[in-house]
Amino acid sequence: MSSVGRIQAVLAAATNEVTVAAANLNFDFTLIKCEAPKEFQPLGNVLSQRRKDDAEYGSTHVLARRLGALFEGFLPATPNLLQAYGSRVSEIAQASRRTSSLEPENSMFSAHVGIDGTSIWAAATSSSTALHVQLLACMLARVWPASEATSIWVELVKERRQEIGKRWNQNEALPYASLAAASQSQISRVGLAEWDASARSWLRTADRVMVKCQDQLMILIANVNVPINQDMGVYLSVITAWSSALESIERLMSGMPQASNHGPCLLALSSWHLYPDIICMGQNSVSHKFEDPLVRPGGTLTLGLAPPGGSALRGVFWSLSLAHLNFYGRRPVKREAELNLKSQKLTFQQFTIAVFGAFLARWNVFGPDAEAAARFFTTLRSAIQMRASGELSSDDLGESPSTVTNHSLRGIEVLATAASAALDAWKFDDDIILKLIALGGKKAPKFIPNSSYQGFKGLCKPGVLLPLVKGPDERITLLRRVLLNSITTAPNQETYLIRFFHTRLSQVTWEDGRSAGIATGDGRRDAIPNDGVSNYPHVRWAPDWYLQGIARIPGLHHDVVHEMSCNDAILVGSRKHEFVLEKRDDGGNTYLQTYRYIYGDPGSAAIYTSTAEASERTLRPLTVEDLVWCLELDLVDIKIMLTYLETSRNLFDGQHTLRPLSIAHQIYRALPSATVSTRALNRPLSSARWASLHYEHRAAKVPAGSQEAPKISQSMAFSCVAWLEAGADIDPDDLRRVFALAYEDSIYVSMQLTCDPWESPNAYELKRLTGNVGKPGLTLLIPPTDPLVPMKEECSWRLLSVSVFNGLAEDCFSKTSMHLSFTEYYVPLAQTDAEQSQDQQVYYLESVVSIYHAGEWIGDVDIQQCLRGTLLVRSPETRCNKEHSTNKLKTMRSIECWEDIIDPPAGNSVVRAHGNWF
Repeated sequence: MSSVGRIQAVLAAATNEVTVAAANLNFDFTLIKCEAPKEFQPLGNVLSQRRKDDAEYGSTHVLARRLGALFEGFLPATPNLLQAYGSRVSEIAQASRRTSSLEPENSMFSAHVGIDGTSIWAAATSSSTALHVQLLACMLARVWPASEATSIWVELVKERRQEIGKRWNQNEALPYASLAAASQSQISRVGLAEWDASARSWLRTADRVMVKCQDQLMILIANVNVPINQDMGVYLSVITAWSSALESIERLMSGMPQASNHGPCLLALSSWHLYPDIICMGQNSVSHKFEDPLVRPGGTLTLGLAPPGGSALRGVFWSLSLAHLNFYGRRPVKREAELNLKSQKLTFQQFTIAVFGAFLARWNVFGPDAEAAARFFTTLRSAIQMRASGELSSDDLGESPSTVTNHSLRGIEVLATAASAALDAWKFDDDIILKLIALGGKKAPKFIPNSSYQGFKGLCKPGVLLPLVKGPDERITLLRRVLLNSITTAPNQETYLIRFFHTRLSQVTWEDGRSAGIATGDGRRDAIPNDGVSNYPHVRWAPDWYLQGIARIPGLHHDVVHEMSCNDAILVGSRKHEFVLEKRDDGGNTYLQTYRYIYGDPGSAAIYTSTAEASERTLRPLTVEDLVWCLELDLVDIKIMLTYLETSRNLFDGQHTLRPLSIAHQIYRALPSATVSTRALNRPLSSARWASLHYEHRAAKVPAGSQEAPKISQSMAFSCVAWLEAGADIDPDDLRRVFALAYEDSIYVSMQLTCDPWESPNAYELKRLTGNVGKPGLTLLIPPTDPLVPMKEECSWRLLSVSVFNGLAEDCFSKTSMHLSFTEYYVPLAQTDAEQSQDQQVYYLESVVSIYHAGEWIGDVDIQQCLRGTLLVRSPETRCNKEHSTNKLKTMRSIECWEDIIDPPAGNSVVRAHGNWF
C-alpha cells in the first residue's frame, strides 16, 4: 500500500529519535512486555510454563501487542470492566485447576494440559487495548464458527490498516504504536486463527466453570429476538458492536443501570462471563438476580420487548458479508450467526434429552401424550431390569437374561434416562430440559428425516400390541380394559365375547383345527381386574389345554371357568372373523347365535359381538396409557416386544437412530466432561461414517440373528467424538494412526495411554484432558512413521548392567519422562466441500513422543504401537502359595538402564520398573 509506504518514509524523517526508533521496522516494539494488572495475576500463576512463555515472549505475545497497537486510541477506556474481567478470569482459572484432572509431571501431555488462557495473559502483559481486542475475540468466537471468525479477523486487520493509511494521508494525529503496527508486515491468517482458537478454548473452559449462571443467562437470551446491528459490512458492524459492548458493560460494572434492546450487550455478557441482574420486560416480566459480586450495586440490565411481527425467537443474531472466507469468488459470502440455546455446547445427557424431544416430535405426541410416552420408556426399562435380574419366573424369561444384550437395549436405556429427566422437568418446570426437548423437536426433520414412522399409533394397534402380550389371560385382561372404558352398559354379559387362542397365529394365514376358548367381556367396572384381581366373576368356556395350564399365573383372574368340548373349541376357532354358538332362549328353545369380529387380533385374542349396531368404532382405540398399564402389570412379553422394537419402524429405525445413539453412549460413558455440539442434531446419526462403517463391519462379521454386539474400534471412537464435538465427519480408516485428538479446550486420548499397561481397557475407551496443542480447529495427532533412536555407541558398554535379579520390587527408572513435541508436518485432511474455504478445520499434526532419562534423550517411540504389540502379555493377577528357591532368581538378569532395554541381553531378565508407567 502506498499510504503505508508513506508512513514509513515520514516516520524515518521524524526528529524525535526515540519515537523514530520505536516506530522503525528495525525495532520490534512487540517484544516489550508489561506488568499484568493485579486482577490477572492469579491467571498467570495457573498457566502452564509453555503457555506462559508463549504469552510473554512468543508469537501470541507479539500478535497481542500488534493487535493492541493497531487499535490504540480507538476504543473507550473501561477501567471497571477490565478490573471485573481480570477478577473473573482468575476465578475461573483457579476453579478449573481444582476440578480438572491433571496429568502427572512426567506424562507426555503434561505440557499441554490445563486451561488455555494464553491470549488473555498475552493481552494482559501487552496493553489495555490488547485486552479489549481479546474481549472482541471472545465475542466473535462465541457466535461465529472458527473459519468465519478467522475471516472476520483478516478483514478487520486489513480495513484497520487501510483506515490508518487514509487518516495519515489526511494529516490526522495518530498514536505512533498504531502507525508502527500498520506499517509492519501483514499479520498472518494462521496467527489470527490461533488467536481465535485460544479464545474459543477459554470460552469452553469458562462455560464449564460458570455453568449455572451461564445456563440461566442463555435462557434469558433465548427469550429475545434482537440483531447485533443492521450493518452487513464486516468492519463497520464489528467495530460498532465492539464499542457498544465495551461502553454498556463498563457502565454496568460501575453500578449504572442500563436499558437495552440491542444484541452487543447480551453477546458481551455471555462471552465475558459477567452477570448483572437482568429484568426482561414484556407481557410477563421476568427478572433474575445473579448477585454477581463483581457487579457494583445498581448495575442492572433491563431488556425491552422483542420486535413485533410474530417472528420466532432467535436470541441474538448477527448477519455479515465475509469477503475473505473462500479462496475463489469476487462476491462476499453472506453468513448469519445466532446466540441462543442452539449455539451452546451440550453434555451428552443433554444431547440425549434433545434426541428424545426429536422422537416426541416425530411421533407427534404432545402434552399428556408426551408424558405417557416418557413413562412408557421408564416403565419398559424397569421391566427389562426386572427380567435381567431374574425376578420373573423362568417361563417369563424364555431365555437366559444374558441374551438381552444388544444396542437396541442400550438405546432404550438412553431414551429411558432422557424420559425420566423429561418427566421431572414437566413436574418441576425445569427450563433447561424443557428447552432441550423443544430444541430436539425443531431439529427432528433433519435428525430423523424418515417421516414414515407411525410412532405410538403403530404400537397401539390391537393387531400389534396383543401379539406382544404374554398369553391368553393377559390378552383377555387388556381387552376387558378396552371394553370397560368404551361401554357403560351392555344388554347382558354375552353381548360382547372374547375369543382367545393358546398361541398366536399369523394374520396372513389361517389354520383349520385350532381350538379356541371364550370369555365374557362385560364392561362393568366391578368385573375388570384391579391389580390382577376381579371383584365380579367373569365366565370362561375353555378347552382342555387351557384348563391344564390355568395355574400358570395364579391370581391373574378369578373367572368361573367351564370346560368346553374339543369339538366345540375347534368349531369356535375355525373361522377368522366370526363364530357361532348354540344358545337357548327363555323358553328353552335352542338357536344359533353368530358373533362377528369387531376389535383385536383374530389370531390371538379379539372381541366379537352379537349386535348389529356395534362396530370397531364403538370401542376406543388403544393409547400409550394402555402400553404403560400393560408394562406395569407385567402383561407384556419383554423379549418379543424388544424384538418388535428392533425390527419394526413404528417407533424408530434401530439401525438409523437407536443403534448409533447407543454406540455414542458407550463411548461417552468414559467422557463425563465431554460436550456435544448442537450441530450434531442437524444430520441423522446414521449418516456419520463411524456409524455406517460400524454396521458394515457387523454385517460382514457377525452371523445373522446373533445377539453379539459388534466391536467398536478406537478409530470409530475418535470419529464419533469428532462428529459430535466438532461436527466433522471423518472416515475411521483415516484415524487408524491417530493416538489423540485436540479440539478447543479438550484433548481426547486413548485410555491405554493414561492407565497402567497391565490394565486392558476397551479399544473405544478414551479419556478427556483439559488442554490443547495451540492449533485451530480439529487437530489429529499422529506419530512419525519411523521414530528415531540413537545410534549404538561402542563406549556405551560401560553403562550395561551386570546385576542379577534379587527378587525385590524396585524402580530404577524414576528419572525417566516422556515429552510430546511437534514437527512441521501439519497438513489438512482432504475436504469435499463445494466451496473451498481458506480455513481448513481438520489437520494432521505429526507428534513425536520422546523418552528422556535424567535429561538425556533415549529415543522416540510410537507409544500406541508399543501397547498394541504382541510382546506385551498380560498375565492374570494370581498369587502362588508355593515356596520357591531363590537359586532360580540367580539365572535372571536385572535390567536397570535403557541401554539394556534397547539392546536386551540373552536369556531371561526382569525390568526393574516397579510402580512406573514406563
